[in-house]
Amino acid sequence: MDRYTFQSETTGEDGKFLVISVSGHIDASSVDDFSQSMDAAIQKYPDCSIIIHLSKLDYINSSGLGVLIQASQTLGNLALVAVPTKIQRIIQLLGLAALVTGYDTLEEAVLALSH
Repeated sequence: MDRYTFQSETTGEDGKFLVISVSGHIDASSVDDFSQSMDAAIQKYPDCSIIIHLSKLDYINSSGLGVLIQASQTLGNLALVAVPTKIQRIIQLLGLAALVTGYDTLEEAVLALSH
C-alpha cells in the first residue's frame, strides 16, 4: 500500500491560493494525520482559497472524504482538481458531488475561485 503524502504551497497573485497536493492512500491509518494537516494548512493560510490536487491519490476512505467535505463547508472557497475517475465515482455514488466542486486543471480552479 502506498503511503500518503501531503504538500502545500501558495500560488497566484499575492499568494491568494493554497494548493494542497495529496497522493497515495488515505485510509484508517492516515486519515487523522490528513485531517490535522488540512486543519494546519487552513489555519496557516486563512485568507487563501484552497485548491486540493488529487491526481496522485490512489484511494480515500469515507472518513477522508468527510475531511474534504467539512473543509469545503467551512471555507466555501475550496476546489478539487484532477480527481481520479475511481474517486469521482465514489463521490457521485455517495451523493457528495453537490458539496464539492471539481475541475480538470489547476488553471480552471484558479479562474473559478478568482470570481
